[in-house]
Amino acid sequence: SLGNVISGSYGSEELYTPPATINEENLINEIAATMGVSANFATGDDGDFTFDDPIDNPPSVSAPADSPYATAVGGVTLALTASNAIAWQTGWGNNQTLLIDAGTIYDPPLNFGFYAGSGGGPSAVFSKPSFQSKLPGTQRLLPDISWLGDPFTGAVIAITENFVSPPLEYQVYGGTSLATPMFSALWAIANQEAGVPLGQAARHLYSMRSEERRVGKECRSRW
Repeated sequence: SLGNVISGSYGSEELYTPPATINEENLINEIAATMGVSANFATGDDGDFTFDDPIDNPPSVSAPADSPYATAVGGVTLALTASNAIAWQTGWGNNQTLLIDAGTIYDPPLNFGFYAGSGGGPSAVFSKPSFQSKLPGTQRLLPDISWLGDPFTGAVIAITENFVSPPLEYQVYGGTSLATPMFSALWAIANQEAGVPLGQAARHLYSMRSEERRVGKECRSRW
């Protein structure tokens, strides 16, 4: 049978995406939802797109994750214990400061500010869908859920390539492009266990208990 999950690790800044493109993406997501398919999209790794300068860079979110028929996946920073249990987690956001370079010590350190972090915030295009009725504001809010995204606490990926030495390498990756396929895999398992197409994940996520939604809320708290 056909799969019930779409995983999209791409997007464009809503503020600069043509309305026709946003409407077309939303229509595709709506068609998927009516067919029992969850379209999961990354919220991006640029925070709210202000880059510490909200005057020149107005806040925005990522499309097509902004669609009310999509499930928006953000990122968290995750710390593990020695036994690989979760020690703590929080919304992902990195700031960059240079302390030393090529033997030169900077005093005071060079503060570059925002480096990377989970996308999130209110959509300027779409109104709040019914499943977000208990959240503040009138607009569609991103993300709906968050998964591992911080590259400094990222996932180890095994990579094999032909005619490359060594043939097997382990590299650490992060970003909401990591979080989205990880969540999508879990949602595919949920569909398999249910034995029926569950449809858009977001509509189910907001019916869970508050503790089960804690990860997504922590990511939204960065705004």
